[in-house]
Amino acid sequence: MPQESLQIGDWLLEPRLNRLSRDGRVETLEPLAAEVLAYLAEHAGEVVSADRLTDTLWPRRFVGDSPVYRIIADLRRILGDDARAPAYIETIRKRGYRLIASVEHDAVSSSAAAEPSASTAPAVPQAPGRSRPGTSGPRFGLLGLALAVPLIAALAWYAVGGGLRPD
Repeated sequence: MPQESLQIGDWLLEPRLNRLSRDGRVETLEPLAAEVLAYLAEHAGEVVSADRLTDTLWPRRFVGDSPVYRIIADLRRILGDDARAPAYIETIRKRGYRLIASVEHDAVSSSAAAEPSASTAPAVPQAPGRSRPGTSGPRFGLLGLALAVPLIAALAWYAVGGGLRPD
């Protein structure tokens, strides 16, 4: 379970709200980006491989390394970090990523007083067939669609005679 909040350098990460904030600026993260940043913060200073991130955050699903690279790039953009001169996320060539910024656990959220706590907030019903981030379940998204469309097009082409030409 992610921490309530983490101070990462001069940014405040609230993983449960998928939110990063600093100096009055608030950035909403994709749920998996918040989970990746929280995981790196929990293992600050350690080299964490892309495989370890996918095995931990996307269990029992093949996702490859591409989502990890995209999420790290997005996090760097939001944090204002530079891969060549990192202040937050360092790339360790051929090994993974390392959070190099200071981390303070259970930092006080600037919105904590304004937000209802998780224990008092009403439960939000979830649509059937959807799973929460970090859990296994049916989630297909754009990758599944990107793989399915060419396959369906090829099958349709074959079915209408494109693939049944006599020699």
